Order: sequence, then structure tokens, then C-alpha cells
Amino acid sequence: ASVTDWTFAAIVALPFVLLSAVWISGGAATAILGLVVRPQPRLRIPSDWQPTGRTAILFALCKEAPGPLADHLAALREGLDRVGLERAAQIFVLSDTSGADLIAAEEAALASLIAPGAIVYRRRATNTGRKPGNIADWLFAHGDGFDHMMVLDSDSRMTPDRIRAMIHQIDRRPALGLLQAGIALVPGRTRLGRHQRAGARLLSRGFGRGFAAWTGESGNYWGHNAIIRVAAFRAAAELPVLRGHAPFGGALLSHDFIEAAWIRRAGWAVELDPEMAGSAEDAPQTLAAFHARDRRWCQGNLQHLRLIAEPGLDPISRVHLAMGILS
Repeated sequence: ASVTDWTFAAIVALPFVLLSAVWISGGAATAILGLVVRPQPRLRIPSDWQPTGRTAILFALCKEAPGPLADHLAALREGLDRVGLERAAQIFVLSDTSGADLIAAEEAALASLIAPGAIVYRRRATNTGRKPGNIADWLFAHGDGFDHMMVLDSDSRMTPDRIRAMIHQIDRRPALGLLQAGIALVPGRTRLGRHQRAGARLLSRGFGRGFAAWTGESGNYWGHNAIIRVAAFRAAAELPVLRGHAPFGGALLSHDFIEAAWIRRAGWAVELDPEMAGSAEDAPQTLAAFHARDRRWCQGNLQHLRLIAEPGLDPISRVHLAMGILS
């Protein structure tokens, strides 16, 4: 049938097509804005600057291969010491790994870092609340000893210089609760991975600048590669558990959007630093892995239908939730 045949199915589909058009055009407008907006000049850090507070660098780990992470952590600890953060930054590995063989391999890979105190390693016996619960457990056990926390996944990468710059930004702005770094992709290992990285290098920089421009102090959080003020995160440490069963009930899967909205509701600024230098993550290297991640995001974002009307949220936070639902 042609588009002139207004069948029942066509009428039902029309509002969804219109919503998708709004979402796609919004992304295009954001990218165009990023081309127009002049990038913010990089703030020079005085050579003698020292952080006034302490920062915990948290790596959440759950059944991932520990060898590459151990190598990265050894280099990161050395780099942090080199840039003057030997006392101001502490690395934590927060493990939710289960299974005797996996636990043994993880502890063996990290042993050379645990023994001299290069990292603090903690594995939970009960994985309540998934990753948000893991971070919340750390917050209640260790949060009082730190001013800021940087959250990274096992496949996240941030250079010591970028970490130092992020600490400097949040240190000098007491109203800033969360600062999200722009994220590049590490070199791909498959054709799909290389194409994703090329697309990100071409498009993400302009989109990030536009996104930072129109969101202002009501930005978003992507779950990692961000620095968070511990006092601000306490407003988001206990997330709601939705009534009912999956896919719409239960623990929140896309918890990062909600954490940003809760922090903003508590009066803190949430911002994006769109610069991607020194900040990266891995991407799915196969179509199967790509679609598995997409299905997880889809389920998590649709849960936001039940939270978008929460009282007290900033209007821009509601826009972030709506954009995730539409995506």
C-alpha cells in the first residue's frame, strides 16, 4: 500500500515516526550547534598546583579478563605518581566477580599491585544492586575519606594528565557535582570496531560540544570516565527499585542517567567536558556483542518511562530521560 492509504496500522505508526523524527533532528541540531560553538580554551594548570582533597579512582570489575586491567593499573599508578598525585589519588578495584576459578585468576593477576598498596582490592560476596550497589557499598565504607570519586569500567582508559585536569576542574568549582569527560574509542580489533572508532572520531567531537552547550549545568552521566563529588553522589547512592518484574521492573539497568538527574535535583551542577583527549573506552567488536549491549540499554532506557515524571527533576534532566526512551 502507498502512504496515501491511511490504514489502521499506518495511523498507529505515525506518532512513533514523528517521535523518531524529533529525536533524529535533535541529534542533528546538536551536532550543528557543536560546529558553531567555539571550543572552550583549555584551562592551564599551574605547575605547582596540588589538589586540596583526595580522589578515589574506582574500577568496577565483574568477570572481565583481569590481565589487561592489571597491566593498565600498574602503568596508571606510576603515571599518577609522576604527575604529583601520589598522595591525592587512590586506586580501588571493586569486584563483583563470582566463581572460584574466575576469582582465583583475578586475585592472582592483581596480587603484585595489592601487596605493595598500589591498589586497594575489594570483592563482594553478595552482588546486591549490580554496579550501582557496588559503588554504593564503597561509598558507605570509604566515602568519608575522599572528596571526589572517579568511576571507570574495566575497559575504560584515562591518562594521568587527564585525571589531573579533571581533579583540577572540580577542585576549583565547589558547586560542580559531576563532570563527565568526552570519550573516544580505543583502536578496534575487528572491522566493526575500526568502523565504530572512525565514526566516533569524525562525529563525537562536534556532537559533544553542542551537547555541552545546550545542557549547561544540567548535563548527563554515561556511567564511567567521570569525576563526581562524593557529597553530591550521596544524593544518588540509593536508587529506586521499580515494582514488578523485568523488563520494566526491578533494579535499574541504565542507572547513570538517573544518578545524574538525582544529583542535579539535589542542587549540584552536572556538566560535560567534551574534550576526548586522554579519555577512552573499548567498544563491542562483534555484531552479537553490539546487539547484546543495545538490548540491555533498550531495557534500561524503557524503565525510565516510570521515572520521567518524578517530582523535583530539572526540565533538562527530563529531556535526557526522554531522549534515552526515544533512542
